[in-house]
Amino acid sequence: MNKYANLWLLLVNILGILHQAVAGPYSEYILTPASRTLLPATVYNINGSVAHAASLTRPPGNATFKGASAVTYDFGKNIGGIASFNVSTVKGTDEFIGISFSESSLWINSEGCDATADAGIDEALWFKVSSGGKYAASKIHQRGGFRYLNVYHNTSGTVDLTGLSVYFTALPQVAEADLRTYSGYFHCNDEQLNRVWYAGAYTDQLCTIEPTAGDALVHLGVVNSTETIPASHPLTWYNNYTIASKSSTPIHGKY
Repeated sequence: MNKYANLWLLLVNILGILHQAVAGPYSEYILTPASRTLLPATVYNINGSVAHAASLTRPPGNATFKGASAVTYDFGKNIGGIASFNVSTVKGTDEFIGISFSESSLWINSEGCDATADAGIDEALWFKVSSGGKYAASKIHQRGGFRYLNVYHNTSGTVDLTGLSVYFTALPQVAEADLRTYSGYFHCNDEQLNRVWYAGAYTDQLCTIEPTAGDALVHLGVVNSTETIPASHPLTWYNNYTIASKSSTPIHGKY
């Protein structure tokens, strides 16, 4: 066997070891999604008349919102990104669909999102739906650190949704195919310790964002924690403040 054959066998062995590392025993603990297009995992709660709400957890969906109604969807873990939905049918002349976000089930609110200011709640995003098509939040209203997504229909007609998803915007510098690729890994015989380590790794990933998507803090110094702001007066919020000059930047907390 010549030296080139030996080198080839050595390369094959190295690739085999690397493959075992990538697909090793730790892979079950990785929370990072495999795709940037995320669908809700389950239905958490339904209010009013919504037919086939669970269909939006898998394609193709077809959920019918009739009259004043709402569904809370659970993504199963904290995520972050830009929410969108597809409308197939609209019956009515003045129909609106709203969406809001919550990190905890304790903070789900029929009026809006959990707060990013020091008091009150953040306003929901409302879309006038007059025809079929795709509706999406603007980039400045990408949302970080939420697990629950609420979909509201607050008008008297009927709207059919055929899709609901979130485009995962964390780790902007990483190609979609590499989202779950770890350059290193941790694994031991303690199940809880493994889960804690990978939850921490995912938190670091979730808090790595595009530098132009920082919290605008529009109510900093205006709204303080001693105030009582009724839910009927939700506050504006924007994630469009430039906080660094690089392609991605780590932040503290949710964006």
